[in-house]
Amino acid sequence: MSIGEDFDCHYLEHSGLWAGYSTHFMRFLEERLTIVSLSNYEDFDTQEYAEK
Repeated sequence: MSIGEDFDCHYLEHSGLWAGYSTHFMRFLEERLTIVSLSNYEDFDTQEYAEK
């Protein structure tokens, strides 16, 4: 897990790959917003999709 700073705020994020699956999680604490991107296609860029 890491702490990011973008979109004019701070957020927690985590991503991973396993057995053909790809994930990305972003949690904006002050905005009370969570974004989760899940894919069963390993080469899908879940981080890029979550940031959009």
